[in-house]
Amino acid sequence: MSATLPKQLPTHLDLPDTDGLPVHNSAEPTQTRLLTESLRPVLQHLHPDGKYFIGQDTGIYYRLTDPPLKGCKSPDWCYIPGVDPVPPDYPYRRSYVMWHETVAPLVLIEYVSDDSRSEWDQTPKEGKFWVYETVFRAQYYAIHDHATGKLEVFQRINNRFELMKPNERGRYPIDTFGVELGVHREHIDGFELDWLRWFDKNGTMLPSDDGRAKEADERAKKFEDLAAKMAAKLRELGVDPNRI
Repeated sequence: MSATLPKQLPTHLDLPDTDGLPVHNSAEPTQTRLLTESLRPVLQHLHPDGKYFIGQDTGIYYRLTDPPLKGCKSPDWCYIPGVDPVPPDYPYRRSYVMWHETVAPLVLIEYVSDDSRSEWDQTPKEGKFWVYETVFRAQYYAIHDHATGKLEVFQRINNRFELMKPNERGRYPIDTFGVELGVHREHIDGFELDWLRWFDKNGTMLPSDDGRAKEADERAKKFEDLAAKMAAKLRELGVDPNRI
């Protein structure tokens, strides 16, 4: 006997928006920020109307269950194209409810948090891998382990996730954005780790907001140095640079 659906399906206002558990480790917020900030200019170019949503540990409800959280997955990072980032009934999305939406996540990223291998779980209806492959039908699914630096990327081919092989630079082309996904070891926010980063097709790492600010500071410093050298040269020639 099939379950009877409620007359009015619950919305993101009705469903829990947290499981009450803490973030798994202190590096995850930095990692998520790096992914989102560096990709934002690319997404703004792809979506001049602003219609896209970046989920950052946001619950995605894919089936009605009791308790509700049993039918929910919260990928560490996900991209959903063609939807309003802000719902009409609330200042932000408390969760993403697929029976009220028409678009599923296209790119999913998980950070390995423990040794349970939940990121590879193919248990029907419940395992992350199974849900991402069978229900969400995502185009790409990446799994990154900060502890080891290992990165696995799966691409949807013939309706199944197939493990991708890295290119000659050791990175993975993500055609959705026209960029590559890879790891880069650097010291950020007090952590020296193999961070998950986006790269352009030439292999150049896309900068985060901090990186763009640093580049601007470096350009300004070079300009100041050049101006100082020019002023010194003018003085050698007997010209006051302040009167030019």
